This record gives sequence, structure tokens and C-alpha cells, in this order.
Amino acid sequence: MLTLCLTGLVSQRVWEYYEHCFNIIEFFLENICFHRNCLIYYRLGTVGLNWNAIMVYILSYCAGRNMAVKVELLHEDEIEDFSRLVEFVFDEYVGKDYSETGNKNFKDYINPAAVLERMKGKSTFYVAKDEGWVIGALEIQNKNHISLFFVDKECQEQEIERELFERYLSDIEPGSISSVTVNSSIFGENVYTDLGFKRTGGPQEKDGILFIPMAYTLQ
Repeated sequence: MLTLCLTGLVSQRVWEYYEHCFNIIEFFLENICFHRNCLIYYRLGTVGLNWNAIMVYILSYCAGRNMAVKVELLHEDEIEDFSRLVEFVFDEYVGKDYSETGNKNFKDYINPAAVLERMKGKSTFYVAKDEGWVIGALEIQNKNHISLFFVDKECQEQEIERELFERYLSDIEPGSISSVTVNSSIFGENVYTDLGFKRTGGPQEKDGILFIPMAYTLQ
């Protein structure tokens, strides 16, 4: 049970107020955060025991505030958040379609150390952020292949996928590539279709990973 330590006399009304606030926090910790799929979880893990910040996040979350999404290149100090987001969304929607080997291979691929190595190589990483918190993740390999594309569960169907993809398209040098390819998960096919991708083959499996090859033709 969360407790509040006081170093002086506090009126009953003030105490009741703080007790109510801590009850709200405890409810979120017990009933929401451990589902690992909402922004509150990431934020609590980041802000630690900054209770004022926690209350702001909880209240803004409950109020359904409008997000101010910013898409930019991934920074090294955000890699763990990037990997964590991808893993949570993968476990929720994609992993069930993979074999045990496929799940292991994927988790190895998104390991922060592996992400850092690819960042220093031929991959480009983008993130969508809301007030500094990573809510969307995109990896492009060799300038024309999407290898990771995930958006937080609570933020899907809000055009964040499109914002990420269009930012990537805007960075492409004219005439440098003619198409963008992806091996879509079963769950992700509709998302890619909405972005303009088309199937280039039927469902396939490789190394325990089930996917649908798709491509987007540049105009």
C-alpha cells in the first residue's frame, strides 16, 4: 500500500486529498500499468517517484487530451524506449502468429544492442513522440525496406502510422528508389493497404516468422 510520510501536522482535509490522489495512483499501478500497453506505463517507468509529474500524466490521460505528435529520427538515448514499445505491441498483436522460434528471432532483432548496431549501419530509424514519449517506431533498411513499424496500442487509428511513413517518404532523394517493400505481419496488412501498399505474394514463413510481402510504388 502506498503511504505518504509527513514531517508536520496536516489538516484532515489536506490528508484526505493526498490519500485520494495516492488511491488513484495505486489503481493505475494495479489495473493499467501492468498491461504494458498504455502510455502511463512508459511514463511511470521514466519519471520514477516524481509524484507531481505522475498526477499530471494520469489526469491528462483520463481527460483524453489531444496529442501533439512529433516525428523525428531516433536518438541513441531513446533506443530502449523504441525497443520496449515494439516489444509490447508485438506481444499484443503479432507474436501469436509466430512460432516459438519466430518469437525468439524477433526479440533478438529488437534487442537494444542490435538496434544500436543497425543504427550505425544501413538502417534509418524514426520515432513518433508525444511530449517526448515514444509512441511510434519505424525502421528502414537499405533506404527502401520497412523492417519495423509499430504504434502504441492506445494511439492506433490516429494517423500516426501515416505521419511516420510520410516523414520517411519526404527524406527519400528523388529518383533514388522506385518502390518501398515490407514483409507485413498478418495483423499489419490492413495498415499497409491503407498507406497504399499492395501484395506481391501470398503469406510466407521464414525462420518461424509469418509474413505477407507487399510493396509501395513511388509516384
